Order: sequence, then structure tokens, then C-alpha cells
Amino acid sequence: MPLDEARIRLWRSVQLLHGWSQAVALHAGLFAREGPDDRNERVPPVMIGELRRFFGESLERGGRRAPVVDVNDRAGAAAASHRARRAGTGPGA
Repeated sequence: MPLDEARIRLWRSVQLLHGWSQAVALHAGLFAREGPDDRNERVPPVMIGELRRFFGESLERGGRRAPVVDVNDRAGAAAASHRARRAGTGPGA
């Protein structure tokens, strides 16, 4: 059975929305956790703005190819933070 590329593109948008909402919920304290507060290490706050941007871009492109995000990449997170601040979508915007 062949893959339906249009459905995959739409699913990518749904996954970006899901990731964005999870990041927002995590930083809003909606996930009860015991132990140290490690949410900034698990998902850097800058990723909230980046996921929101990726989701918006995905919708504008009709779900076509979204960038891959590695939240463990500190240099990438710093670059993403810089881009988000410049665009006015990052923390403190």
C-alpha cells in the first residue's frame, strides 16, 4: 500500500501542535512531578517559541517538510533562542 504524502504532511502539523502544547503545559507546571525541577533541561523554554513557529510554518506550507528539532543540542538551542528573540517570539518578547 503506498503512503499518502498529503496525510503525512497534515499529520506532521498535528504532531508539531501536540509538541508545542506539551512544552507549554510542562512550563506552566501542569505535569505533576516529584523531585527536582528539571523542565528547563528537559525542554528549554526557547523551544516553545520555536515549536509555535514550526507549527505556523507547517500550516502555511500545507504541512510540507518541517524542520527537525533536537532539544539536547545546546548550540542549536542557543541559535534558536537568538532567532526567536529577533523575531519577537521568544522568552521576554
